[in-house]
Amino acid sequence: MRSRKSRHQLVLEFQGTVLSELAEDNDASLEESQRIAAEWIEDFHETNRATLARLGRWYTTGCVALGIEVLLWTISLSDKLVK
Repeated sequence: MRSRKSRHQLVLEFQGTVLSELAEDNDASLEESQRIAAEWIEDFHETNRATLARLGRWYTTGCVALGIEVLLWTISLSDKLVK
């Protein structure tokens, strides 16, 4: 299969044209093409798993930090309203 170097860490594309060209060149049946496509997609899933887990942790950390900031801002604002 053709591969392109990318600066991105996630694999997000599936090129059906590449698969169909390879199937035609190798006289592959529909079932063989589907099996190859399924393996290709599973490889993408495995490749992306670690990166998505890391990004998920950063997203969670960002949400917690934002919640703390809103809480502190609310406390600060309510303190000014009471005086």
